Amino acid sequence: SHALLSKANHIHIEPRAGALHIRYRIKGTLHEAMILPKHIHPHLVLRTKHLAGLDLKDLSPQEGRISYESGKDKVNLRVSTMPGTHGEKMVLRRVPAHASGFTLESLGLIGKNLDCVHEILEEREGLLLISAPKASGKTTFMYTAIDLIHKERHNIQTVEEKVEYLLPGTTQSEVNVEKGLTYQRLVRAALRQDPDVLMVSAVEDEGTASLLSSAALRGELVMAGIEADTPVEAIIKFGEIAGVGLSASALVGAVGIRLVNRIGKTAEKYNLNREETNSLGKLISLPKMLSILKDEGIVEQDATWEDVPFFREIRITGNEDPGKIGLFEVIRANSRIRELVMKNGSRTSIEGERELGGGLSFLEDGVMKAALGHITLEEVLVTLS
Repeated sequence: SHALLSKANHIHIEPRAGALHIRYRIKGTLHEAMILPKHIHPHLVLRTKHLAGLDLKDLSPQEGRISYESGKDKVNLRVSTMPGTHGEKMVLRRVPAHASGFTLESLGLIGKNLDCVHEILEEREGLLLISAPKASGKTTFMYTAIDLIHKERHNIQTVEEKVEYLLPGTTQSEVNVEKGLTYQRLVRAALRQDPDVLMVSAVEDEGTASLLSSAALRGELVMAGIEADTPVEAIIKFGEIAGVGLSASALVGAVGIRLVNRIGKTAEKYNLNREETNSLGKLISLPKMLSILKDEGIVEQDATWEDVPFFREIRITGNEDPGKIGLFEVIRANSRIRELVMKNGSRTSIEGERELGGGLSFLEDGVMKAALGHITLEEVLVTLS
């Protein structure tokens, strides 16, 4: 309850040499919450393991879930354990009970990127790659996309490392290598279930990648998560795993995600000076970016860079946690991109074609969100540096 009131999204239970330390992660930063006597640690671990359905005697890494009611709210926690020199460390991560209620807009998709994603999903077939570093929103994005699809008219199946949220009207399967339930085996089984939409949280082997490409070519919509820094790198990486022929033919698009901190309620407006504008111009095309801001109605048609608003955070009150928002980079595949992938085109050549396709880059999306007051420009530049 104390962690929830503190707006913590992670609780770290850490045994050390002389005491038990409890730390909360709030807005991306760990804070010391309390220091308890060391003798409490074994009892706390056993109680937490019991609630999470874990083996009480097993000291190897384990994962489980805890769900309970807190007033009118249902709290869902993911629990992970890790053996350490001073005893088992535990991390409890809060997750929503269901994925419903998310929208593409609430995740941070706006403007041309939002339009591109809607166009890709409306095709309802082909391979859509979702790229992001670990724990950066791949699964949440795919859940949200599924939530937009009419489930009563579609058979939707997922294959996930761990089922994060429950999706009503969807068959969700969880990987368990110890029981022989690998990604490849579950994907093969799911494809025999006549799916219209198949979501796979990670692609790591050639067999799984080939199955997904073939399914996409047959007319199914396949969403696959892949760990990569950019959507261009995701396309190239998937091609290296599956073979460029299959991946290029099946590809309909790729979405890249980076999570950044939202700006707090207390912020002040400012404009870039000439030196700051020149520095930004070394990273991005200023005329193109200004045109994007005008097209989106963020600034007037006769505006110059001196008129573009930005915001800086001046303080955080109490435990306020504005949360995170996604920076997005979207590629909608066309015949030219597929041809470049087929011919093992360079990152630069594919990136150049992405710009012609209408989607925004991470930096363009970030500058637009900074001008809207969602995030600070400094946060964008640090994240993408």
